Amino acid sequence: MGDAARKYTLLTIGDGLVAQIPALIVSTAAGIIVTRSTTEHDLARDVTRQISEQPRALFIASAALALVGFIPAMPFFPFFILALALAVGGFLKSRAKVLEAKKLVEAEEAKVEIPEERIEAFLHPDPFEIEIGYGLISLVDTAQGGDLLGRISSIRKNIALELGVVIPPIRLRDNINLGANEYIFKVHGITVARGEVMVGYYLVLNPDPEAGLVGIETVEPTFNLPALWVSEEQKTKAEAAGYTVVEPPVVIATHLMEVLKSHAYKLLDRQEVQKMLDDLKEEKAAVVEGLTPDILPLGVIQQVLRNLLREGIPIRNLVTILETMADYAHITKDVDTLTEHVRTALADTITDIFKYDDKPIPVATLDPRLEDHILQATKKGEVYLGNLGLTPDQVKDVLTSIGEQVEQIVREGGRPALLVSSPIRRSVRQFTEPVLPNVAVLSFSELSPTVQLRSVGTVRYPDVV
Repeated sequence: MGDAARKYTLLTIGDGLVAQIPALIVSTAAGIIVTRSTTEHDLARDVTRQISEQPRALFIASAALALVGFIPAMPFFPFFILALALAVGGFLKSRAKVLEAKKLVEAEEAKVEIPEERIEAFLHPDPFEIEIGYGLISLVDTAQGGDLLGRISSIRKNIALELGVVIPPIRLRDNINLGANEYIFKVHGITVARGEVMVGYYLVLNPDPEAGLVGIETVEPTFNLPALWVSEEQKTKAEAAGYTVVEPPVVIATHLMEVLKSHAYKLLDRQEVQKMLDDLKEEKAAVVEGLTPDILPLGVIQQVLRNLLREGIPIRNLVTILETMADYAHITKDVDTLTEHVRTALADTITDIFKYDDKPIPVATLDPRLEDHILQATKKGEVYLGNLGLTPDQVKDVLTSIGEQVEQIVREGGRPALLVSSPIRRSVRQFTEPVLPNVAVLSFSELSPTVQLRSVGTVRYPDVV
C-alpha cells in the first residue's frame, strides 16, 4: 500500500509539472510578443541580448538549475553543468559591466573643461623668464634634491642689497623645444642669454691640457672661459690639482646673477620707481615732495635711475640721487646731463666698487691728443652714432687699443675701467658700450679725491686724425 501511495504521488506531481511548464513557457512567450517594442533585430536576438545583459538574471537561473539538480531522481550533472555555465557567463558579464563603468568614469574625468587662454595674456610677457630643457627639471624639483629655486630667491635678495633694485618674480618653465641640457634667459620675452649644463657632471674652469683631466670640452657660459665637464672621479682629481670645480646649479646661478645685473635697468619700470618713492616718502617726505611731480616727472627720474643701473652703479642711496636731481633740475632736465651730475655725487659709491684692499685702482687712460680730439668733436657736435668723430679705420684702431689695455687690467685681477675727463665721459661710454659693454668708463670727478690710481697703459692715438 505504501509503495503504491509513493508512486501515485510522484506520478501526480510529475504530471502536473509536465502540464504546467509548457503552459508557463507559452504564456511567457505570449507576454514577450505582446509587450515587445519595435526594434531592428529579430525576437530571438532581442531575448538573448536582454537576458545576457543582466548578470543578475544569469545568476538567478544558475541557482535555480543547481537547486533542480539536487531534487531526487533528477539528473545532477547536466543541471550542474548548465548552472556552472550560466554562473560563469554572469560573472564575465558582471566584470565587463564594471570595466565599462570604470571607463565611463575615466572618460568623464578626462572631460575637464580647459579654460580658454586670453589672447591679451600674450601681449604682456613676464619681465624675466628662465626656460630649461627637460633634462634640467631635476635641478628644480625639490623632491629630487634640486635647489635651483632656492638659489634664484637668494640671487634676487643679493641684487636688491647690491644694486638697490627689486628684481620682479622670475618665472621658470620647461621648454620641449630646447635641448635636454639647455637653458635660456628672457627679458620681456626676448632671449638675452643661453647656456648648457650637464646634470651629473662637474665643471672644471680653465683646465690645463697637461693636467690629464678626462671630460667633455665646453665654454663656461658666464665669462666664456674654457672649461671641462668631468665625472665624479675626475672631479676629485681636479680639486686635488687646485682647479675651481662647480656643480650645474652653481653654473646656472652664476650666469643668472651676471645677466640680472647687466639687465636690471630694463626691469626697472615706472611702477617700481613709484613704489620706491612711496617707501622713501614715509621717512624722507621732503626729499620726494621737493622733486616730483612739480619739478621733475616720474619718467625722468626713472631714466636717470636706469642710466645708473645700466653702468652698474647702485641706486641704494636714493636720497642723494633725488637731492642731486633736485639741485640741478632748475638748470637742465636733460636725462644724460642729470645722470652725470648724480654720478659725481655718488663718487664714494663708485670708488667703493672699484677699490680692492686699499690698493691703487688699475685704470687705462686716453692719449691726451685723442682726448682733446674727442672734446673738440663733442663741442662741434661731430660726435654722432658713437664714432667720436673718427673714421671707421680709426674707430677700429682705438677699440683695439682699449681692448689691449683692458686685457692687461684683467690679468692683474682688476675690474676693467677707462679713465677720461668729465666732458667726454658720456660720449666715450656710448662709443665703447656696443663692443666692450663690461668696460667701465669713469671720470676723475666720479672718484673720491683720496683714492689712489694706477695707470696700466694708454689708449694710443690713431696715426691719422
